[in-house]
Amino acid sequence: MPAYDRNHVMKVCLGQGVIPLFSHSNAETAISIVEALYRGGMRSIEFMNRTSSALDVFGAIVAESPSRYPDMILGAGTVLNRDQAKQFVAAGASFIVSPFLDEDLGLWCAANDVFWCPGIGTVTEAIKAHNLGACVVKIFPADVLGPSFIKAVSAPCPWMSMMPSGGVTLDSSVLATWFEAGAACVAVGSALFATASGAVGLSELEQRTVTLLSTISSVRSRLSAG
Repeated sequence: MPAYDRNHVMKVCLGQGVIPLFSHSNAETAISIVEALYRGGMRSIEFMNRTSSALDVFGAIVAESPSRYPDMILGAGTVLNRDQAKQFVAAGASFIVSPFLDEDLGLWCAANDVFWCPGIGTVTEAIKAHNLGACVVKIFPADVLGPSFIKAVSAPCPWMSMMPSGGVTLDSSVLATWFEAGAACVAVGSALFATASGAVGLSELEQRTVTLLSTISSVRSRLSAG
């Protein structure tokens, strides 16, 4: 069973408004990255299953949670099937994100009270994912589908929680466009973690995190005010 149930994960992730996602093959570096995100205000992160050592690195991140980022909700992304989901949940994942819709994976997550966010690209997939128990659907690739896709789906399905992923930037006007279209939260990867010359330093990552969370809070406040 996950450390946090689906309802709690959803409350934190949607309240935060963003899920930062990254992958790293070195456990020590990955732990330092999570700690920088935590200091910047993040309380949920997605560690992507992109390397052969991903499960071991994720386990090391989880092991450091009580002392270095005690209330951080740790999730696993790029999870491709039920067996991988079982491995990551056993290692401490409280939520699972996948790049596509897999019924077997969704049914397993629902049966085990695991927050599941599958990637979808059509209205039919979105409805099927919701019926299978998806808490949030990932609009992927977001830079191809665009905010208009979210707006179109939101009209007949206002109860659908959607998260664009893929190409989301830190620019306030871009973020505003996603939330104005109806996004419940956004997923941010390279825009947060990388520069033109490589990975950002930990201090800069912390500051970027502070700025990103502040920007999202401002955008949402403006929208809620009408």
